[in-house]
Formats: sequence, structure tokens, C-alpha cells
Amino acid sequence: MNLSNQEKEVLLALRTESQQTSKELVNNTKLVEAAVNKSISWLKEKELINVVDSVSESYELDEEGLKYLNNGFPERIILEEIKENKKTIKELVEKYNSETIKIANIWLRRLNTAMIINGEIQITPDGKKYLKEKFPLEITLEQIETGETANKELIEQLKKRGKILKVIESKTTTVELTTKGSQVSSSELKITDEISILTPKIIKTREWQKKKMRKYNVESPVPIINPGKKQMYYDYLDEVREKMIAMGFKEMKGNVVQTEFWNFDALFQPQGHPTRGLKDTYYLKSPKQGELLEKETVKNVKQAHEKGTEESIGRGYEWEETKAKNLILRSHTTCLSAQNLLKDKNYPLRYFSIGRTFRRDVIDASHLPEFNQLEGIVADESLTLRDLLGMLESFAIEIAGIKNPKDIKFKCGYFPYTEPSVEMFAKHPYLGWTELGGSGMFRPEMLEPLGVKIPVAAWGLGVDRLAMFALGIKHIKDLFSQDLKFLQSKNYVREL
Repeated sequence: MNLSNQEKEVLLALRTESQQTSKELVNNTKLVEAAVNKSISWLKEKELINVVDSVSESYELDEEGLKYLNNGFPERIILEEIKENKKTIKELVEKYNSETIKIANIWLRRLNTAMIINGEIQITPDGKKYLKEKFPLEITLEQIETGETANKELIEQLKKRGKILKVIESKTTTVELTTKGSQVSSSELKITDEISILTPKIIKTREWQKKKMRKYNVESPVPIINPGKKQMYYDYLDEVREKMIAMGFKEMKGNVVQTEFWNFDALFQPQGHPTRGLKDTYYLKSPKQGELLEKETVKNVKQAHEKGTEESIGRGYEWEETKAKNLILRSHTTCLSAQNLLKDKNYPLRYFSIGRTFRRDVIDASHLPEFNQLEGIVADESLTLRDLLGMLESFAIEIAGIKNPKDIKFKCGYFPYTEPSVEMFAKHPYLGWTELGGSGMFRPEMLEPLGVKIPVAAWGLGVDRLAMFALGIKHIKDLFSQDLKFLQSKNYVREL
């Protein structure tokens, strides 16, 4: 068996007495404490010793404990005060602080040493007895100060009375040879002059050529180290961002606070749509409204809603600019797609965004009222729905890590700003079939007011849910966990 010199010394010490504490081993081997503890760890791993850790408590007097030792407990002070004459509470409060009277009253009654009659505190026969002898807690306090053994129940009482005692925990490690360890320790153990750590000095002086090199066991366990690192979900989002850029997409960025115009109206969503109500959307209290600077675009959007476009009759209602100015927390990042389609006409276009969105959802395993969305658009003359479905499937495989295409499916959906519209689902190992997001081809009523006359494929995926697949998460809230034990214990393995 491959043993270091330090391990051999510990085994030789245990040969004379098979059970010792780590402190006894330090004295018997003449090794430093760190070396002994390290040897104990290795010997335990090699099943040569059994290790039992125990914790014991010792006590010292704290701030109040020293005060009570020198000046007496509150109950002792008041007992001495009333030994000759009974006193009213008012008289005692005038001489002592109310906290002292409160504590004394509790303990005098528990010990049956005093009682209150007609508003006056009077000493009892038991109280007179304690004028000649000490309270049990007074004796315990003195025993702790002198280092004597004290009654455990009385110590517990002192611990409950505030800052009377300091509790000092000491850990004791007891080591005992196993049957295997006894056999090894009884064999011939030679302390050899060997090199266990290769230093620059040893390399320069070529000392390693003259001495035996200790073999290095690459299968030996090492301490678990948890260095500081980025929270696993934010690390995942960065990787998704890198993948989208590598596929030729440009990143869109924009404000979390948007007007209803960009969040809804520019997307051809009618002003009376249910999702624009307080039950689904977060409206700002102050300021309530913003400005609509794109006057020509506002005019075109108004026209699309009221009378339609070349290929549409519109929504057929009176569109209100005042409502469009309301400020909200964006309910999706599709507003960024509309803004970029307005300002960038350098086709073909590929844009994406990863942004925070807000909806009044009920919290469950796959829903949060605040979540991230992976938004994207592609604008090209030859674009079809088939191209969009192919992109979505590749996202599910590349970003969510779904290996089996059979675990991905599409179904027809409805969104006010896309036609045709498609919803994508994937089979989660714990939650079953889970919706990943919506997609479709932007409607002409949305594109024409923005000056776009070519097909645009769009999608909005819940990247939080994609991460649940990639990271093996069972509940969406765990993505935002700050629990270090959870984050350190979880083995996040993903193929990205």
C-alpha cells in the first residue's frame, strides 16, 4: 500500500494505543496539527482507521454573568432589600431600574421566596432561608467561574436568561485502527527519505535524482472547491446570446418601460383586446404617459386599425392616441422587433433580443410574473413558414438541448400580429409537454405602417423554459435561486 511518511508515523503511533485523539497523535508523532489531520483524512479514505468527531461545550461568564457574580442576581438584590421591611413596587422602581424589578419578580415567585400582598412585596419563609444560603444559580455561576463541574439543568437556565454565559464549542476527533489498519500497522513500516512534493528548488538542484519519488495517486479524492462564479442561469443566457450572434443575428436592445403604442398598437393589436387590461398588463402609476415621436408611423398605425391597408379592411373602430401613450412594463419584447423594422431597411435582416418581460401570471412550475423572452425576426423576400419551423426546431435542439426531434411539436395558434401563427411545445422530463413560445409570419397590417413590404418571420420564446430543459430544472423559480447549497450541489451538465 502506498503510504506517505506522515501516514506511517500516525500508524506507528496507533500501534501502541489503537485509539487516540488527534491532539494525542500530535504529541505522540511530533507532527504539526495540520499534517496529522491530513494524514487522518487519507488513512480514513484507505479504510485503515475509523474517525469519530464529537463536540463538547464549555462555558465562560459573559457580560451579565460577571455583573451578577460581583453584584448579585436581581432576585438577590431585591431579597436583601425586603428582608427587614416589605416594600411597594413603586418604592423599588424608584431605587432600581424597571428591568431589575421585572427579572427579580419572576425569579422570586418561582423560588417562592417573596409574594405580593396588597401591592407590597413581602419575604416568605423560604426567602428567609435563602438569606442564609445561596441560590442554586448563584452556586452554578461560581462553579463556572472556578472551572468546576456544574449541574446541566441549571446551566440551561442560565443560558436562557440572556448574556450570562458564553458557550464555547470544542471539536474532538477520535481515531481508531480498523482490522485492516491493525494489520498494516503491525507490518514493517519504514520511514524513508523520499520526495512527496516537487519544488522549484528540488528541480534546480537535481535532488530528485538522488532520492525516491513518492508515487502520485491520480484517483485520490480532493477537497471540493466552490470558487466564485456567475450564477448558472445568467451564464446560460450569455451562451445563448453567443450562439445567436454566431448564427448571424444582431442583438436588439430597448427599454423595459414602453408605450402601449409600441407594445400593442404597432403590432396591430386592438385597443379593446383583453390582454391590455389591468388583469394582464402592468401600468405605470407615475408618469402615466409618454410621447409618440414617430408622427408618420402613428398616422399609419391609426389608419391600419381604423380602415386597414391595401390588403385589409382593418379593425373597424375609432383608434385613440391618448390610450396609445400610456406607459407600461413591456409584456413581450416584440415591441423591439417593430422598432427595428421601422428604422432598418437593409434587407435581409436577422435580429434577436433577450429581455425581461412582465405579465400578471399565476406562479407555478413554469410561470412567473417576470420572465425573460428570446425574441427574434428574420426578414427576407423568399421567407416561408417552413423556414420558420426549421429555425424553431434548430433553436430547441441547439439552445434547449432537446436531443430527440420527437420531443418537439407544433400546433396552430392565434396572435393579433401574425398569420399564420404557430405555438411550439417540447416534452420536459418532469413537467411533460410544455409550451416554449409563439411564432408566425407578421401580418401586412403590422408591416405596411412600418414601411416593410417583404415577409417577416417572428418568434417569442420563453428562454426561462428553454433553460429548464438545458439545465435540468424542475421549477422555474430555481433558475433565479440564490441558495448557495442548491447552486453548489446541483451538477449542471448541458451540451451547448
